[in-house]
Amino acid sequence: METRKGRVAIIGGFSEKAKDFLLANALRKISITNPHSGVLVIRDHIEAVHGIDDMDERTHVEIEYLCGGCFCCTLKSDFEYLLKEYANRSGSWYLLIEAPLIADVGVIEGSIKHILGNDLKIEKVFTIEAETIDVLSVTFPDLFNRNINQADILAISGSTHQRDNPFNRLPERLKNLPWQGVGNIKSIESDLTLFARKGKKIGFFFD
Repeated sequence: METRKGRVAIIGGFSEKAKDFLLANALRKISITNPHSGVLVIRDHIEAVHGIDDMDERTHVEIEYLCGGCFCCTLKSDFEYLLKEYANRSGSWYLLIEAPLIADVGVIEGSIKHILGNDLKIEKVFTIEAETIDVLSVTFPDLFNRNINQADILAISGSTHQRDNPFNRLPERLKNLPWQGVGNIKSIESDLTLFARKGKKIGFFFD
């Protein structure tokens, strides 16, 4: 397999709403710009989400579900099996991974590179609900800090009624990391603010 033809995004973190929104957005963009490429989506839950599971006109999209565990530990062998099944396919392809809530995105990245090649470009997104940043940083400090340090994009979701910048809710030690605002996406119920690591090219999913 020629890994340069593959493009990968890991969408992890604690905001299911943000993960679903970003995954649906990525699928919509691929369907418009490159509808003949194959797409494998690996999801961590089976609840139907508009824009992800409505596949009437997306025969190039395959969705696999891994539930009841985490891709970086309890479901690691099942996750890697799916990657091996997809590794031999030819042509251009995309791999979108909606990671479980407490997954370590770095471990997932390691599995992908182990199966599909070390030269593969992988874009890592970490999602957080603005209202729970303080709680998460205390409850899961190691995982929280590790995922933020490994992420290429930080997506903070908040209520549409929220007036302050959600980035201001980050603990002070995290504000000093090299982030820059790159966009804001509004839906009926939520407001999603995107930050990218400075000097990092955003890629094709969210630009």
